[in-house]
Amino acid sequence: GELGGDSPVADQRRLEVMESLAAVGVTDHRWLGFRDGQCAGVSPEVGDHVVRALIEQVRPDTVVTFGRDGVTGHPDHVAVSGWVERAWLADGCRALLLQATLTESFHHRWGSLCKRTGVWMPGARPPSVPDAAVTLRVRAHGRTARRKLAALRAHASQTTGLREAVGEDTYLRWWSEESFVRVPTPLERAA
Repeated sequence: GELGGDSPVADQRRLEVMESLAAVGVTDHRWLGFRDGQCAGVSPEVGDHVVRALIEQVRPDTVVTFGRDGVTGHPDHVAVSGWVERAWLADGCRALLLQATLTESFHHRWGSLCKRTGVWMPGARPPSVPDAAVTLRVRAHGRTARRKLAALRAHASQTTGLREAVGEDTYLRWWSEESFVRVPTPLERAA
């Protein structure tokens, strides 16, 4: 997110990510070295290779990424989603691959607020899957909701205006649920 403002924004965003990760207990994170706003221009082979190397280092049992639409339509998110899926395929689909998405019920409840606040990239069509298609639904409430809000607050340069515009209670309810769909392996698709 370093292109989101003046040159000191890169350092600020880096610190915000660190604070956000700390708020939810993440202690291991890796920077891939690509510049904000330029991921879509990175050769897919390069992006795929970097992500595959990371998968080989970490050996995760689950990989979570953006859906193919990048959720918000952001070109960087779309590029990263492609890198991750192709790296996962090249690694033999050993991990469970989950892609973030939004449900029809989310849009029914929050669609007008999303439109009013402009959370989608211009021209983007936000993802929408039937609720029954969701593999994993994570709802934040109580202590978990407070930790999630602390993580979102940490991204102050990106979230403060929106949180202030709608109020923190609405903001937290709006983003309290996350939905993911499981990407089937090629063998499962062929069956």
